[in-house]
Amino acid sequence: MAGIAAFLILGVSKPAAAGPLIIFNDNGGWCWYQDERVIVHGDKLVIGSVANGAGAGGSGRNGDIEVTAYNLSTQTAIRTNLHDNFQGDDHDAQAFLPLPDGRILAMYTKHLSDRLIHQRITTNPYDTAAWGPDIQLTRGASTSYSNLFRLSSENGGNGRIYDFYRGENYNPNFIISNDNGVTWTYGGWLIRKDGQRPYVKYASNDIDTVYFVCSNAHPREYYNGGYGGTSIYAGYLFQGGLYKMDGTKVRDISASNAAAPESLTLVYPADNVHRAWPNDMHLDSQGRPWYVFSVQVASGGSFNGSDLRYFYARWDGSQMRTYPLAYAGSALYSAENDYAGLAALDPKNPDIVYISTNANPATGIPLISKTDGQRHYEIYRGMTSDGGAAWTWAPITRNSAVDNLRPVVPVWDGPQTILLWMMGKYYTYTNYNTQIVGMFDPEPILSEEPEFEVYPQPTAAPIGGTAIFTAAAKGLAPLNYTWYKANPGDSDIQVGENSSRLILSNIQASDIGFYYCVASNSAGSEASASALLMEADLLAYWPMDGNYADVTGNGYDASAVGSLSFEGGYSGQAVRLSNNSYLKCGNNSSDLSLVNGGTVSAWIKTSGLQDPYASVAGKGRYSWRLCRNGSGNSIIFHFNNINGVEYQANGAIPVVDGKWHHLAGTYDGRSVRLYVDGRLDASAWTSAAVNSTADPVYIGSRSDNPNDRAWDGLIDEVRIYSFAMDAEMIQLLYERGRSCYRFDPYDFNRDCRIDLMDLEQLTESWLDDGFDPQTQVCTAHPEMDLTGLQEEPDCRVDLAEFADLAERWLNCTLIPSSDCP
Repeated sequence: MAGIAAFLILGVSKPAAAGPLIIFNDNGGWCWYQDERVIVHGDKLVIGSVANGAGAGGSGRNGDIEVTAYNLSTQTAIRTNLHDNFQGDDHDAQAFLPLPDGRILAMYTKHLSDRLIHQRITTNPYDTAAWGPDIQLTRGASTSYSNLFRLSSENGGNGRIYDFYRGENYNPNFIISNDNGVTWTYGGWLIRKDGQRPYVKYASNDIDTVYFVCSNAHPREYYNGGYGGTSIYAGYLFQGGLYKMDGTKVRDISASNAAAPESLTLVYPADNVHRAWPNDMHLDSQGRPWYVFSVQVASGGSFNGSDLRYFYARWDGSQMRTYPLAYAGSALYSAENDYAGLAALDPKNPDIVYISTNANPATGIPLISKTDGQRHYEIYRGMTSDGGAAWTWAPITRNSAVDNLRPVVPVWDGPQTILLWMMGKYYTYTNYNTQIVGMFDPEPILSEEPEFEVYPQPTAAPIGGTAIFTAAAKGLAPLNYTWYKANPGDSDIQVGENSSRLILSNIQASDIGFYYCVASNSAGSEASASALLMEADLLAYWPMDGNYADVTGNGYDASAVGSLSFEGGYSGQAVRLSNNSYLKCGNNSSDLSLVNGGTVSAWIKTSGLQDPYASVAGKGRYSWRLCRNGSGNSIIFHFNNINGVEYQANGAIPVVDGKWHHLAGTYDGRSVRLYVDGRLDASAWTSAAVNSTADPVYIGSRSDNPNDRAWDGLIDEVRIYSFAMDAEMIQLLYERGRSCYRFDPYDFNRDCRIDLMDLEQLTESWLDDGFDPQTQVCTAHPEMDLTGLQEEPDCRVDLAEFADLAERWLNCTLIPSSDCP
């Protein structure tokens, strides 16, 4: 019989947390494939969870399906038991759906143990203490998970409820109700993957569309079956049809068959060393979905659960934009080594995400608690200001004596943000001692210990030039900064101190490498992530203007193999390749391996390719290559590290269309990135140095397999640089055919040179000032208000800026330096 317990929430917590921590339920857990597990209904926060015998109450509560209703006004709670001793498995957590009359529908299942979906509905509106009978719906196969949505426009405007569950064929199916849960009928088979179990997250506009994101299988099972890593796909259900994100209809929903996940929009392409699982998704104010998912990386060549990452993706209305988000640390336990602590999106703000991790989100360094000296999962808040490309992190919990796992932010239009999570010890999904805790309007912990807010970024400088690294930390003053150059196999070398800036003058080849900063104060110390100093140079350049010469003079002239010809190119002429023809470049040693960073750039034009992975340019099989993405119409940039692990920036932008396209692949010591026509198309982290091989560079094929990787079309303007360009530099190369290694802040017109044109732009803003006291922001030409009497912006463009510009007069950052006037 369902039991009811009333209790007062006292806000007692074990971890250090930034705000009153509320213990909503002293024994509870949930999986992450049931939604909504937590809702706000009237004046109550309604929380669903599954108790476990390892937690409070012991075996007497094992498997209890519990509802905690927290009154937002009185700050008291009532816990109700929907089902005694159901199954001690967190996969059994219930999903909630408010009904039009104010009652709540709850649905839940066992985990692959029977064919039943259980349903209960509250007896009275806005009252969670009394529930109707347990109604059992029998399905055609073992069931797991429930996900509830009500589309108000369907059923003649009377609304239709959907329950998405895993059932027939172990695949996502759904049942529907046209009478608010009184009766149900089978609705259809959402997606199909024979022999596999796709995992799905859902979100809806509650009117006419249900969006979803899914993997194509269970990550471990798929990989062990010899299929490689699990990828992520997205689509939506609308008026009985299944659609890609761009509106292309895939098929009508059927009761007997369905389309494969691979027929939907690709969010994240996996490979043999990356496998992914969806975590969370929501819709923005324009009804466009955004997603967060976890990826296990086989950093050492095997999937051992030691390296999990989070990724973030947004659908912008025409394109899926996917970015690395944070380090997720290690797996919760070895048997399920794809289990991360999980991530949750803020439903009201696409620029905020909460994650559980036992590693520093920005650096991957393990989190060791000062409370007990053990590694624990903590909750962090991430914020972005550029759509997800870059994130800043702040701890919500810190130095905990327990783990903080599986955050949830419920959908609510109220004034506060509510963050909940599981706190305690998680052994397996059937053995956990965790409490359901949370806080309102969570704010980061203010710590006296140093915490980096600005990390050193990869940078480049020519031999004889100057490089600058910058870092900034917060914490108890005074803060001290010490800089080091990494020295593999020996003690790292101190290269600077007493400044948050490291200035390296007269750069020599021996200076190339990784640098990091240690911030310290009386409370402790923290090391930043390492950043690579790269030599800024153009290593090779083949314009293809009637010959195959490397015009840099570095001796990498190419020779033709097979039948090639010249045609009108993007600039001047271009080489036409077909019938297994290619160019073999004049290098046969480890040069051009780009082990210390690099950029590969080319213009291509093709209307059809025969070979999968047809190569634009590459250095053998085990270094780098810029090539066709499998048998598709997009591009991929590959790097292999010294352990043989392959890193792939798998592009999605189509280029096989008979038009000219600019391709650029970069490696900066941290990640590989692929740009198409000046836009970032794909990126991937790298966790070890790239491989150096003796293979020659081939253009139009690959040295180890030249007859099966042939490019069919035009290639022009192939360049190889010894440093990674950032997005702004890539844009310059794409738009103007110019390249530089750094943009000076006083290079206002972004032509890589400080000259009269920059002075003219400065004088146009002369003596402009402006300060908004409400926002505390300078409003007049902040891009030119770069300094002041205290060497900080002062809301005024004046002699301070003029003096700085004069110091830089005629500085030129063009590559090659011979292009400087």
